[in-house]
Amino acid sequence: MLSIPDGHGAPPIALESETAEEARLNTRKNIENGVNAIKGAGSDMQDFTALTLLLSKHHR
Repeated sequence: MLSIPDGHGAPPIALESETAEEARLNTRKNIENGVNAIKGAGSDMQDFTALTLLLSKHHR
């Protein structure tokens, strides 16, 4: 699970990302550990949208 700082699930079950680079790094960490899905969480819809946009850049 990925989250913005202090977002839903952070920090006990989510890796927090403040920048696009951190989001990419945390996505890679999850994939290297064998996950087959990445869940993004924020404290509200705007945060979730921002995290989704960061992650979508990683998959281009």
